[in-house]
Amino acid sequence: MGKDYTSNDKPLNPERKVHPIWRGIGCVFMVLNPIMAYFGMILILQLNSQNGWMRIPSDLYVEYKDPLILVKGVVFLVLLFFLFGLVAMFTFIVQSIAAPSRFGLYDVPPVWYRGKRYKR
Repeated sequence: MGKDYTSNDKPLNPERKVHPIWRGIGCVFMVLNPIMAYFGMILILQLNSQNGWMRIPSDLYVEYKDPLILVKGVVFLVLLFFLFGLVAMFTFIVQSIAAPSRFGLYDVPPVWYRGKRYKR
C-alpha cells in the first residue's frame, strides 16, 4: 500500500456542489440577458435619436438594409456584457451571504507561514 492510500471510499477533498436551483436560474438568465440587451439597445438608440446625446460617426454607417447595424451590434454587446456582469455580481453576493462557511466549528484556520529563508 502506498502512503496516500486510504481504506475508505470517501474522497479526500469533497467538491462543493452547486444547488440545482442555481443552475436553473443561470439558464433563465442566459436566455433572458440577450433579450433584455436587445430591447435595451433599441430603447437607447431611439432615445439617442430623439435627444441627441451622442452623435454617431459617419464611418459606422454601413451600406446594408439597416445602415446602423454596426452601431446596434456594438451597443448590444456592451449591454450584454454589462448585464452578465451584473447578474454574476448579484449571484456572488447572494451566495456569499447564503452559503455555509468554508470552515466548520472545529476547523483550524489555515496558517500562512512560509518558513525561514534558506541561505547557503
